[in-house]
Amino acid sequence: MMKRLTAILTAVSLAICMNVMLPAAAETTEQKGMDAFDKLVAVGILAEDDGMMNHETISRGDLAKYCVNTIIKNTIEPSDEFTDVGTEEANAPYIYTAYKLGIMGGVDNKTFAPEEAATTVQALKALLGILGCGDVAIQRGGYPMGYIIAANDLKLLTGTKISDYNAPLTPENFAVMLWNAANSNVLVVKSITASGGIVTQKLSGGTALLEQYYNIYKGKGIVTADAYTSLYTNAGVREGYIKIDDAFYSLGGVDSTELLGYCVEFYYYSYKNSEKTLLLADTQKYRNDTVTVDADSILKEEVTESRFVYETADGRRETITIPKNISFVYNMKQTPVSATLLVPEKGSVQFIDNNGDGIYDLVKATHYRTVLIEGISSDYTIADKISKGTVELNPKKEYDIKIYEGAKRRTVQNLELGQVLSIAESDGEGRNVKLVRISKNSVFGMPQEITEDGIRINDVLYKADNSTLKHLYFDDTRTFYLDIFGYIVYSEKSAEAEDRVVYGYINKVGTGAFGALQMKIFTENNRWVVLDVASKITYNGVSGTPCTKFCEDYSTPEQYRMLITYRVNKDAKIVEINTAKQFEPWSEEELAAIENDTFRLSYQLVNQIYRSNLSTIGTAVRLSGDTKLFLVPDQSKEEAAESEFRIIGKGELVNEQSIMKALCYDCDKVLTAGACVMTVDDFIKATSPLLCVTDVNTGANDDGEEVYAIRGMYGKNEITVYTVAKSDIPEMTGLKKGDVIQFALNPKGYIVAYKKLVSLSEGKDQKILINGIYTTKTFVGGEVRALDYANGIGVIQYTGTSVFDLGASTIYVYDEEEEKFFVGGLYDIREGSFVFGRFNYLAGVELVVLK
Repeated sequence: MMKRLTAILTAVSLAICMNVMLPAAAETTEQKGMDAFDKLVAVGILAEDDGMMNHETISRGDLAKYCVNTIIKNTIEPSDEFTDVGTEEANAPYIYTAYKLGIMGGVDNKTFAPEEAATTVQALKALLGILGCGDVAIQRGGYPMGYIIAANDLKLLTGTKISDYNAPLTPENFAVMLWNAANSNVLVVKSITASGGIVTQKLSGGTALLEQYYNIYKGKGIVTADAYTSLYTNAGVREGYIKIDDAFYSLGGVDSTELLGYCVEFYYYSYKNSEKTLLLADTQKYRNDTVTVDADSILKEEVTESRFVYETADGRRETITIPKNISFVYNMKQTPVSATLLVPEKGSVQFIDNNGDGIYDLVKATHYRTVLIEGISSDYTIADKISKGTVELNPKKEYDIKIYEGAKRRTVQNLELGQVLSIAESDGEGRNVKLVRISKNSVFGMPQEITEDGIRINDVLYKADNSTLKHLYFDDTRTFYLDIFGYIVYSEKSAEAEDRVVYGYINKVGTGAFGALQMKIFTENNRWVVLDVASKITYNGVSGTPCTKFCEDYSTPEQYRMLITYRVNKDAKIVEINTAKQFEPWSEEELAAIENDTFRLSYQLVNQIYRSNLSTIGTAVRLSGDTKLFLVPDQSKEEAAESEFRIIGKGELVNEQSIMKALCYDCDKVLTAGACVMTVDDFIKATSPLLCVTDVNTGANDDGEEVYAIRGMYGKNEITVYTVAKSDIPEMTGLKKGDVIQFALNPKGYIVAYKKLVSLSEGKDQKILINGIYTTKTFVGGEVRALDYANGIGVIQYTGTSVFDLGASTIYVYDEEEEKFFVGGLYDIREGSFVFGRFNYLAGVELVVLK
């Protein structure tokens, strides 16, 4: 049976929480690193609050600490072997313990360099040491290549993308390597013999490091029952337990909500045949074949107990035959298959084949009801503003409550007025559960279009519930509340919404009709407005101020091009303007301003890097999902086009992206910004792989928006990537076959920005140099003047002439006549060929050759 993995429903992907991980798209190095870090925390090797993932690199001192802590929980007293490691050094006990164990040595006879960044090969040497494989590495050639060879034999580098073993080691790569080591066997010395001056050690493969030092074991199996139900009966197992195949496990820190029916790879603790405690569970790759369909895509009239029919994102009609003996779980409870239950109004239906025989073993249907919190009682009875009814969420009752905001687990104490809850409730004998997902999203504006099932607001079309649609008018400016699926579920015209103060970036100040002061503002709703200013306004808290006072204070574009907060009246005139105040950081005045919600400029940052693991700009300011992010072009040399201004979500920022300038406003006490105006150097990460374009079409993404579908060679495979809505990426119209690009994706996997590097269709006479000639991010295009196949080197004439290593791992060839790319090799390059390449210190990473 042929199956396709359709777009995973947002609510399901958000369910990835604590130590449970569901099938997902290809991970970035940063994501793999965070996943590995979470696993290391789950099994007790690392501590969640040790800050490892907050640094750019792993220091040699920290490397010693992590490796020693992995195999031994006590350390020796510091001594004096190293002149730069005194007793006051925080990592001194670990450094001397690592040194005495032979895991790490000094950089010379007297110094250790504890603050210096560790390299990959140094980390491999230390990891091989804790695995007892140091002698094996020496026998394979010693430092450094013997350690690299031995580490590759043990697959310690699997999941990393490391090309330079002497480069500084990042936390993301180290976390992956340490997790691989934790799963590797510790070698045990069985005998030592000496003959003819040669000492030989005979080693045998012991148990995995996790088992040897932690009594943690690895297993694989199918989750057949939890506390709420079983795949085969309606009765679950004991509260706090889970059943995998025929064995029982206590849950420990694992949340089992989404695991039922999956074949999982898991880790559990057991000491001397004690109870097995589950520490980590991950759906087993390549074993679970799943199809997940959101409620909107189900062709409800055609669904029966034996047939499920749905529509794919590109409009195709698909049918799944439901086996007679399939297990059916509805809202976390096993029950007989029912056509009615297979068509939830809000939610999803998921089919799982967990044993690879081509037949679905389980179908799960999840139905959510929608609640808008109007009130919360002391016993956590929630008053629903939509239905005017109530729902109980009392954690002391005879059911479990599992609450999530995005991927984060929450408690009933996190619930607030105005939040939209999507609630799935189990019902039946035994233990029951209420699965609650929080949305804080809302939109303020006036409907531009009202369709039979949606509303267009601020140029975005939202799907909407009927209860909202039937009481709506075009001239009605309101606050619209969204659920986790992006549906508008309720709207209200409140005084607070009509009279609210909003962020806006002034770009022009001039004179309007009848001499009125007029401003052109880019708003937090991602649109341009031209507004008259009332003659008397409230200006920085002083009411009755002539609007001309603003012009006296800010008379030139360099002065008035800034973020303000403003308020308009019912005649669409600005009646309040606030410019940002500044305070000495952490002063009593600033703390008072935070308490009073005073509009203020908290930080001015220059030439910083975005760190995605904590969502910080440098180390100073954090961005949250609620931060209003204004992407503003540099206008110091010439006035920028309005299309260069954008409101973005933090998910559109790329890890290690350069931010030329960031003005951060309204930071709270933990440095989370309310708004941020940023000028970025380059939206695209220069180290990301190339996409060689073979076709550009129009398609529809999983949100039903008309988008560009870009097909091309990427990572040696031909793939299709969708963009955000066409209106949000208008420059894509110029893309054509033969173009080579890099791009950035948003969290949904849609292209939000791209950079064209070269167009093969423009022939072989191009001369290109992007960035410096000797960096990790060099792009060169030009004619090959000479070749040495034996050594894989060649001379390329670009804007200059240099010799390059052309033995890249990926080489594409562009057939000019066929207008297609295919994977080639070094011998496809000829003298006189045009070659474009991405180089790392003159060594080819990816090359594109014009045939």
